[in-house]
Amino acid sequence: MDSLPKRGKELQSDYVVKIEDAAEALRAVASLGDRIRPVLRASELRTVAADNLWMLPCHQRPSLAIHFTWKPDKDGVRVLFPAIEDKLAPFEARPRGSKLFAMGSSILRLRYEKVEDFRKLARK
Repeated sequence: MDSLPKRGKELQSDYVVKIEDAAEALRAVASLGDRIRPVLRASELRTVAADNLWMLPCHQRPSLAIHFTWKPDKDGVRVLFPAIEDKLAPFEARPRGSKLFAMGSSILRLRYEKVEDFRKLARK
């Protein structure tokens, strides 16, 4: 790499799919390569063990995280989210909450089964 993103100033997205869907999900995202490449700084793949934490994307499923670090082009990046999320929809991709994504709350409720339990606990 000819440069590294400045710590804390980069735009990032992280989508998590079940490990058994990893190869197909990667092929789906790769089909958008010509659109992603101009605004992508770096990408990273991480395998992650299943956990029991309600609001983490690896809740009860071994997973592959598909991570993007974007160039500082908010408009160029923002228009990609619906296309990426559409490609990953068949794999029930879960976005990482602290990263950028476009999914609405109705989709998130479907993907994060314990979101209502979390809300009840938070209100309590």
